[in-house]
Amino acid sequence: MNKIFLFILITFSLSISAQKYVTKSGMVKFSSDAPLEKIEATNNNVMSAIDLSKQNVVVKILVKSFRFEKALMEEHFNENYMESDEFPNSTFKGKFIDAPDMNSNDIQKIKIEGKIVMRSISKPLVIIVDVKIEGDAIKIDGKFDVKIDDFSIGIPSAVSGKISENLEVFFKFNLKAL
Repeated sequence: MNKIFLFILITFSLSISAQKYVTKSGMVKFSSDAPLEKIEATNNNVMSAIDLSKQNVVVKILVKSFRFEKALMEEHFNENYMESDEFPNSTFKGKFIDAPDMNSNDIQKIKIEGKIVMRSISKPLVIIVDVKIEGDAIKIDGKFDVKIDDFSIGIPSAVSGKISENLEVFFKFNLKAL
């Protein structure tokens, strides 16, 4: 009897853990394509977790980990615009509206609804992502736009022509099963 109970417990534990996926090396890139200058930055140290049993998605970004082509842009981004000492992280917490089909090898379009928090300001966000199941991994790619005004990011008039009012944000996560 104890062997049967142990087998059921182990099987149940494996099925629960197989529904959780994580990465510490996700990629988030943003681009501001203004008339006078294109500004891009990439962060390859983004943490993300998925709990399929609850349909939850969580993303945490260390703001200072964004890398720019020019060091001065990076400095201005952290000190003047994002104030990353005061607001070190940006987050997204959401839910899959439809769960990905774990038996499909096709790219699936899945809607995620949640809240993005930047500079302690929370805004709703709905995105459609591409989900690909590959063995014990889930790959998620997507993009969305952010309005700078929505997060009280002040742009001095001297550089307003160099920074777009909207940023395109691209992301890629390759999450592995726990």
